[in-house]
Amino acid sequence: MQNDVMSASKHELLILTGMSGAGRSTVAHALEDLGW
Repeated sequence: MQNDVMSASKHELLILTGMSGAGRSTVAHALEDLGW
């Protein structure tokens, strides 16, 4: 039964990297607005 729960779940991972001042916060806010 545990395998059924795991297969039904959808996991997504996004790693946002970049230099200081490269717009990481802007992208993070845009992704949050899109439901991430």
